[in-house]
Amino acid sequence: MTTIKNRACPSCKENGRDKTNNHLFLHRSGELWLCSRCGYKENTKDYEPIMVKFPSGKLFTKHDYPISEITERGIKKSTCEVYGVMTSYDEQSGEESAHYYPITKKGEITGYKVRKLPKQFYTEGDTKGAVDLFGRSSIPSSGKKLLITGGELDCLAAYQMLKDKYPQFTPSVVSLPKGENASSVADNLDLIKNFEEVIIYTDMDDVGRKAADDIAKLVGPRARIMSTSEKDACDMLVNKKQAEFINAFFAAQPRRPEGIVTGSEINLDDIKQTIVSGFDTQYPQLNRMLGGLRKGELTTLTAGSGVGKSTLAREIGYHLRSVHGLSLGCIFLEETLQKTVQGFIAIDNNVSLAKLRKNPNMLTEHQWQESYDRLIREKWFALSHFGSLPTEDLLDKMRHLVYGEGCDFVILDHLSMVFSGQANDNERIAIDKAMTDLAAFCNESGAGVIVVVHLSRNKTKGSFNEGAHISLNDLRGSAALEQLSWNVIGLERNQQDEHSNIATIRILKSRENGWTGVADECEYSFETGRLLPISVEQKGDY
Repeated sequence: MTTIKNRACPSCKENGRDKTNNHLFLHRSGELWLCSRCGYKENTKDYEPIMVKFPSGKLFTKHDYPISEITERGIKKSTCEVYGVMTSYDEQSGEESAHYYPITKKGEITGYKVRKLPKQFYTEGDTKGAVDLFGRSSIPSSGKKLLITGGELDCLAAYQMLKDKYPQFTPSVVSLPKGENASSVADNLDLIKNFEEVIIYTDMDDVGRKAADDIAKLVGPRARIMSTSEKDACDMLVNKKQAEFINAFFAAQPRRPEGIVTGSEINLDDIKQTIVSGFDTQYPQLNRMLGGLRKGELTTLTAGSGVGKSTLAREIGYHLRSVHGLSLGCIFLEETLQKTVQGFIAIDNNVSLAKLRKNPNMLTEHQWQESYDRLIREKWFALSHFGSLPTEDLLDKMRHLVYGEGCDFVILDHLSMVFSGQANDNERIAIDKAMTDLAAFCNESGAGVIVVVHLSRNKTKGSFNEGAHISLNDLRGSAALEQLSWNVIGLERNQQDEHSNIATIRILKSRENGWTGVADECEYSFETGRLLPISVEQKGDY
């Protein structure tokens, strides 16, 4: 088999052109010579295609098209020669029809990435598995700076702009051969490790930025990420922004993980803003010590069994809804939807929930309707679900309550119920994950979450049902309950005391101001079912 190279075009020679003697190229059919410049044509029958073997032994046709400029993108012939990019021409019109980008494995051409004009891509030959970065065979094996672009055309454009600026140097520029992802970089780390800096220049869009971030993680501390005003290197070249490109090349920055902020990016006026005041509750000392309940914070309520933590949660939710007019989401996993609604209507009418459930006729039709219209019809949402549910489902429903329905606060009663009945042998791990997710949800959504949790059994303190003081160490489950909560509020009551209806609200944690200790003394009314603060005048009666 013989190799037939490009040869001189008689027509161009006659007109004083084709000084390189290579304008005439052989069409892939082997039956026609074509000129890449003037359109001259000539028949021939003596052409035999070059056949190359894959590593597997399979044969493919190795093209011998001419190398010329890519006119639509302003890529010079000299640039294409460096990377071995060939061009085929339409045999009728003589116009460019396709570009062939060599694909190599360990330096050997095994196929081509073909761009059929205007923008149709396909591959020929052995292109599966690990392949070289495009252009790897054309650059030095080591150096100071290696530039990785998102595609072959961008590689050519970037090389050309650097070469035009610094003609005495050979820029080390390669591209990703299989789209904008990190997989090909992982296959070429043996090359990458030989450069002091690896500059990553993918497209300036979401896909490109993600690819740049993934590649930077893979490369490590030597990685730099380059940014420009145009989408890619081709656009920079076409729009004559070579100077900006060069500046951006040398100004490429180390990868910065999402969320990291430099001091210079911080607005001092934002820092000087005062603490946002929270929404007050019906408990004045609690308000004074916490500064109210703020949106975007995770507040934990706890108490012994039967002491009144659900009652406290309901009272707070009622106040947020009725006094402040906030939108409220209710997830009460130990009761029916009917009971949850009844609880709020009972508070609104100062009647005991237990009595109301036994005798709904305690309230007139007008009272039922008025409370429903004012509290429940609008800005009040609930999850109709009893028992456990996966944490992912819980978060999905909470996201809907906040993002879909506009809830300002969500009450979850109670956390342990989320995991009851699930095949989870380690409640601590489950609570840790749930609290992490809830805290992150508060931060991302800006909604307030009030979560009810249980206390552990403490033999040294005595029963929490008999008035034992609560500390953070008494929270049942993971340390995340303490660590991830903005506020932790405990309710203490001695159910065996002569004043068994008197309860104490104790602040166990206040992240904003650190004020802890006893807040309000409250009275639970068996008649009305309300848990309300005791006034100074009332305290003298106990």
